[in-house]
Amino acid sequence: MTAVGPEPAQTGQARHRSDRPLRVALVSDGIYPYFKGGKEVRIHQLLRRVAASGVDVHVYTMKWWDGPRVRRDEGITYHAICRNWPMYAGQRRSLMQAAMFGLACFRLVVVKADVIDADHMPYVQLLPLKLISLVRRIPLVVTWHEWWGSDYWNSYLGRIGMVASAVEKVTARMADRLVADAPGTADRVAGSGVDPARISVLSCGVDRAVIDGCPPAQEGPDLVFVGRLLEHKGAHVLLESLLILRSREVTPTCTILGDGPERQRLMDLVQTGDLGDQVTFVDRLESQEDVFSLIKSARCFVLPTIREGFGLAVAEALACGTQVVTTDHPDNQAQYLIVEGVNGHLARPDATAFADAIEVSLSQAVDKDAVRSTIVERDWDTLAPRLVEIYEGMRR
Repeated sequence: MTAVGPEPAQTGQARHRSDRPLRVALVSDGIYPYFKGGKEVRIHQLLRRVAASGVDVHVYTMKWWDGPRVRRDEGITYHAICRNWPMYAGQRRSLMQAAMFGLACFRLVVVKADVIDADHMPYVQLLPLKLISLVRRIPLVVTWHEWWGSDYWNSYLGRIGMVASAVEKVTARMADRLVADAPGTADRVAGSGVDPARISVLSCGVDRAVIDGCPPAQEGPDLVFVGRLLEHKGAHVLLESLLILRSREVTPTCTILGDGPERQRLMDLVQTGDLGDQVTFVDRLESQEDVFSLIKSARCFVLPTIREGFGLAVAEALACGTQVVTTDHPDNQAQYLIVEGVNGHLARPDATAFADAIEVSLSQAVDKDAVRSTIVERDWDTLAPRLVEIYEGMRR
């Protein structure tokens, strides 16, 4: 594993360079709860704790909400710098949205901040932000959630994948400090040519207090899948696995919680395979607590993904005490949360192997306390002070 920059010290050891509160400008096109991806949850959980510690936090994003362009919530000031452009065009991120959000980021040229922290997606915005960083002498921190590389870009975009891969490499070098949310991502970024000394690892976490306070749902499925319904998440592989298990006279019930462009295809697969008595689709639940209750009630959390930057949903499932079956695909960073036979199982990302792993998991008794113990150190309350240390370390 490539060596990366040292982890920041705890908050009490910070070098405070001014009595004035630290001011952070965070830039992200998507924010929670309007968009509920893993990175949006990460930003929400960390920043509200960072703000509570006394840091003046400003978030610059698209206009997700009704009303004034500037609003405050949980001690954070939100600024809408452009209209809400659709983030996806079918299965893929929208190039139009990336371009328009990137252009809107030029508005930060007048921002007053000690640090700019930018989410790396959709890359284009890092070009104006780096220019602003240089002109205004504001350090640029970039949080990197997953590294795609040339092979994946080529499969994702075809011929123009080479251009996108080059953009990924160039923008990664723009950060004064690059924060990766998984060691594997840090290794890949460093392998692209970024100086390892400029990379810190700050993983995603879980809200243990909230999760521990959620009771299991009264009736739960055998299997639960939670995530956006995109092809790489592999829900179609899950359904194919259920068909294989049915041929073995194993018929677990399954809830698929999420929405996305794959939904109709998945519903067609359920109908064609006559799986309607086993599979239930749920677009969304009322609250995150309801999601945790559903996961707690399931016998196994399943995620046959071939690409995951960290695997926040997997971490939350483990914190719920629910074993996980996911893949050993090299682009799935969630696999590193799994202790084989203790909190779950890994399988190749194909239907037969995944069916085998599900069958094994359902046949075994599970020690929920042992499952929870494997994720105990990953708590947002512990991680947020370390992010403050990174910011303080960059302050001029």
